This record gives sequence, C-alpha cells and structure tokens, in this order.
Amino acid sequence: MKILMVDDSKEDRKILRHYIEQFGHVAIEAENGKTGLEMASLHKPDLIISDALMPVMDGFQFLRQIKKDKNLKAIPFVFYSAVYQGEKDVELAMSVGAEAYIIKPKEPDEFWKEVNTVLKQDFSKKRPPAIPVKEEDYLRNYSHVVVSKLEEKVRELANEKERAQKYFDIAGVMLLVLSPDFTVLQINAKGCEVLGCDKQDIIGKNWTGFLSPIHLKRWKKQFEELIQGDVGRIEGIKLPVLAPSKEEKLISWNHCVLKDDSNMPLVTVSSGEDITEQTKIRKERKLLEKRLQTAQKMESLGTLAGGIAHDFNNILSAIIGYVELAKMRFPEEEDVAHDLDEVLKASGRAKELVKQILTFSRQSEMEFKPIQVSTIVNEALKLIRVSFPSTIEIKCDITTDALVVGDATSIHQILMNLCTNASHAMQPEGGLLSVSLKNIQVDREFTGYYPDVKPGHNIHLSVSDTGHGMSSRVIQRIFEPFFTTKRKGEGTGMGLSVVHGIVKSFGGSIDVYSEPGKGSVFNIYFPAIERRVHPEKRIEKNISGGTERIFYVDDEPVLVKMGEQLLKSFGYRVLSHTNVLEALSFFREHRDDFDLIITDMTMPYMNGEQFARECIAIRNDIPVILTTGFSTDISKEATNASGIKACVMKPILKFELAQAIRSVLD
Repeated sequence: MKILMVDDSKEDRKILRHYIEQFGHVAIEAENGKTGLEMASLHKPDLIISDALMPVMDGFQFLRQIKKDKNLKAIPFVFYSAVYQGEKDVELAMSVGAEAYIIKPKEPDEFWKEVNTVLKQDFSKKRPPAIPVKEEDYLRNYSHVVVSKLEEKVRELANEKERAQKYFDIAGVMLLVLSPDFTVLQINAKGCEVLGCDKQDIIGKNWTGFLSPIHLKRWKKQFEELIQGDVGRIEGIKLPVLAPSKEEKLISWNHCVLKDDSNMPLVTVSSGEDITEQTKIRKERKLLEKRLQTAQKMESLGTLAGGIAHDFNNILSAIIGYVELAKMRFPEEEDVAHDLDEVLKASGRAKELVKQILTFSRQSEMEFKPIQVSTIVNEALKLIRVSFPSTIEIKCDITTDALVVGDATSIHQILMNLCTNASHAMQPEGGLLSVSLKNIQVDREFTGYYPDVKPGHNIHLSVSDTGHGMSSRVIQRIFEPFFTTKRKGEGTGMGLSVVHGIVKSFGGSIDVYSEPGKGSVFNIYFPAIERRVHPEKRIEKNISGGTERIFYVDDEPVLVKMGEQLLKSFGYRVLSHTNVLEALSFFREHRDDFDLIITDMTMPYMNGEQFARECIAIRNDIPVILTTGFSTDISKEATNASGIKACVMKPILKFELAQAIRSVLD
C-alpha cells in the first residue's frame, strides 16, 4: 500500500515513515498541502495522512482540493494532528470529506488500529461527502478552526520562546548572537553580568565597539573563516572584550555559524567563559611560586653563608689568638708589634665581614646601639672605590659625625646596595656616583612634604647617580620584594626592599627622585641622637690571670692548641679534648680535677649546650663558659636553664676570654 504523509515537521514525518514502513507499506512524503497535491497526482496513493496546520497550504485546504479533483477524491484521507481544538475540528474535517481525525501523539499499535478502521470501510459503495453548498458557511467554519489553531500555535510558540529565553538566560556561560555584519541580536543574562551592563546597552549595537583595536582584526578574520565555511566551528580562542566601563575582560570563546537551507549564513552564535579572574589567579600563583623558589634559594644561600661564616670564625679565632700570643712573646719588639697590630686590624675587618654574612643568613641579630654613620660610610666607600669600574667617578661629601641608633652592619648594607644599584644604572658608559652625609633640622614645613621624616635633628644620607633613571611607574614599585628592572639572572629584586626594611626599622625614612635619562637620587633620613663619639683607640687592657684548672673542649685541633697556649699564658692549668664524647667520659672519671669548663657550641655528636648539661648533671657546681660563632645558637634563657655561666663570641679576643673567666670564677 502506498501512503502519502503530509507534515511540515521533518521529525514527525520521520516518525510516521517508521510507523508505515514497520507495517510493510510504502511511504511518500510532502511538507505541505501544495506539495501533497503534486505528490498525490503523481503517485496516486492508497491513503493520505495529513497534519492540520501547515504553511503554504494547510490540511483543510489540501483536503478540499483533493475532494475537488475527480481523480483523487476517492482516496481515503486521515488527519493526524497535535493541534486539536475540540469537536469543531472534527466537524470541519468530516464536512470537507475526511475519514478520521487522529490526535498526536499515538503509539504505533493504537495509530494503526484507527487507520485500519478507516481502511476496512468499503469506499466503492460510499459516496464522497458533498462540499458545503454555501461557500460562506465553509469559510466561516474553516476560519473559526484555523484562527483557533493559530491562536494555540502562537501560544505554543510564545511558551517555547519563553522557555528558550529562560534556558538562554540561565546558561552559566556568556551567550552572544551576532548578525553577519556583527550587529548584536541577542545576549544572555550571563553576558550582561560579565560586561556589567543591561541588554538594552548591547542589543542592536555593533560588536566591534566592544573590542580593542589590537584584537579587532583577529576577531574579524576568525569570523570570515567561519562564515565562508573555511572552518566548521572555532573553539577555545582567548580574546578580551571591553565592557562599557572600559574594563577589559578576558574571555575564552567558542563560535559557530547557523545557515539557512541555501547554505547562507544567518547568525553566528558564540559562547564565552570569563577567565579574567582565573588568569589573574594563575599569574599570581606563578609569581608566588617564583617568589617561593627565590625565598628557598635565599634560604639555602643563607644556610651556606652561615656554614662558611662558622668555618671562617674558627680560622679567625686561630689567627687572632696566635697573633695575640706572638705580641705577648715579643713585647719589646716595636716593629713586630706594629706588624701584628696591622694583622689584628685586618682580622677586625674580617670579623665585621663575618657579622654581615651571619646577619644575611639570619644567624646573627642586629645590634641596635649608638653608631657613628660617617665612620661606616667611609669604610664602605673604601671598598666601593676598589671594586667599582674605573669609568665611575665617586664623589664624597661628609660633614657630620652625629650618631644614630642602629646596627653598623645594616648601615653598611644600605650603602653597598644603593651604590651597587647606582653602578649598574651607569653601565657601560660610566658616570658620577655622589654620596653625601650631613645634618638637617626638620621642621613642620619639611614634614608637610615628607610626613615620614621625624621632626628635629636628622642625618641626611644621599646617594645619587647619572645613570639611565626610572619612570614614575617603576618608582612606585622599586621597594616591592622581588621587583627588578634588571635582566634575568642579574638581580633578585631584594636589594631595595632590604634597604627599605632596614631604614624603617631604624625609625628612618627613604624616598627617591628620578627621571628617565636623568639619573636617580635616593634620600635617607635617620633621627640623630645628640651625642658625639670619638674614634675608638685600641687600648691594651690589663688581663688578670689565675692558677685554676680549666677543661677546654673544641673539635678544631688548631683552636684547642691555641686555646691551651693562651690560657697557659694567663697562668691557668689546662687540659683539652677535641672529641666531645671522649671529653664527657673523661670528665665523668675526673670530675673533681677541674675548676672551669670552656666548650665550643658547634661540635659533632653533641653540641656545647648538651655537653654542659651532661657535665653539670655529673657535678652541679662546675661553671661552664660557651664559645660560639652564632648569636642565635643559644638564647640567654637557654644558657640560664642549662647552667652555663657565660658566652663568648668567636673569634675570641684574649682580653674578652680572660675577662669572662675571671667574672665566672670570682
């Protein structure tokens, strides 16, 4: 059996074809009544199944034309429609000549049951229904049914549009519909949220106005490829858009194009995810990871520096100790004494260098005390003059010897960091580095311009260069940790941050003035204290000795040998050990043979504090002096708890050691 099915819905025709072919019949398709007439005339079907409401020609008009055609009017006609307004539909269908009116949807078995009822009728004996005599009656009934069906369809479409708009707006991503000329036809609620505006601010406007010129060309190129069919869709493209507020939002886009039946582009549909915050977080995470790596590198470097300083302290202890022994052995040799004094001066500078290394490695605390800044500046400039390239001229103007409360090593670090930066700024051509130190009286007018500077007497340290200078944007960030304008591998970005931290810890203030191509000037203000200090002269102190018995323990043989000689020169009786475990065992057997224990802090197997505790546990009245190169090795509270009576910092000077011994024993 040949069955003509007429329906404007491709999906419904597909379902109906499946029903027909499932029962062994042949299906012929048409999408509206006009095409249905042509197909009916061509194929002469055994049955026509038609929808009611269709474009071009609806089902009622189609049926009427079938019944007017003498070659087709005998073909059974069945309506199969989802739009049903009640008995009026059936009455009109039957009045025009339909055999049945089946309401969609139906299960296949139910559908064929009703169709078979129609097919079992004897159409040869049945006269075709007459067309209403009065045309106006038919038109009136037809108009009523069609209008009712159209109203229902409009309601369905309105509901469908409302649902579509709802789904469109509740989407968690930005949805954008553009015409081929980039006019915004539709945007969803998420898109408005991302751009920070209302729909009326966007719909109808050209989308190119929301793109920065630098990205517009790329956007147009992608859409041309999409519209021309060079690509099917575009996915994962990251392009920023400009909100009406001019805030830039980075969006990850997916684009596709919708085309009509003739393959002409209708609209482009884009979905976009705002990844602005994600990208920012990702960048910050990378920056934090980089900073963590740098911090870990600095920590490792600090640990290494601390270890080097410890070994260097032991070497210095031996040098200073043996020089002082030599001076004691040749008191009448003036030339020898002079030479040995020079060795001691050099050792003193080395001692300060070790303090700087320990401060850097955080194994030594800053010592806040009155210091003469001019002395430190002069010492630092000596080092700078010999280490900087000859292309850099150094000019110095120091007109004050006032004091500030601070740490000498930190002042030295401030000057070295600033001068090193100035040197880099003037390379490779060179230039003039100027350092000045002077008194300044800060009044209210001055603090109006520089509110961080404390009123009253201040010391003004200025470091200027004739280098390439800095922009205002760079100046705003130069004191940030890890910020650097140097090339990769040339700096950590910590120098000026450290300077800023030190200055603030001293209660001071720092500012910078610079212009590109005109060099830079760093101005530092320290509150001064009203007291002067004269250059310290090395004074030989009377050293008191004794005849007590001292147990000397250090894992460095050279220090043990030097310590023995030094202590014996004071008149003491000395027994020494380089192995702390053997020393403890020996003391356990000879606990009453000693009046004092002197022990190093850092030793293998057992440190000095632990050794002291063990010895005091063996004999609770034995006094202990601890020697160490690190001020943070043991706190005052810890020494008191351990029973340690005194601590002497390495490298050890003879009068410091002698003084410590007498203070403990007396």
